[in-house]
Amino acid sequence: SLWCGLLPNGCGVGGTLPSEVTESSVDAAIDIQGLEFRYRPNGPLVLKIDELRLQRGEHCFLHGPSGCGKTTLLGLVAGVLRAPVGRVR
Repeated sequence: SLWCGLLPNGCGVGGTLPSEVTESSVDAAIDIQGLEFRYRPNGPLVLKIDELRLQRGEHCFLHGPSGCGKTTLLGLVAGVLRAPVGRVR
């Protein structure tokens, strides 16, 4: 199945889920809930994601203009950055 969604500032995320893998058959490989990220405590909101879940075996791509949060999202998922609000696992 094909899915897609928009992140703040016009970024998009999308991918395909192999037919043998379903949300109920495996735990999420990446699970983001209520994420808000700023580089400085009182700085501008750089990234806000209410919910994003990627299953094992799922393919994903990020696209959007420079500065929309693609690299920030990858840094949060990799654990290089930490979000003060929300959950990334």
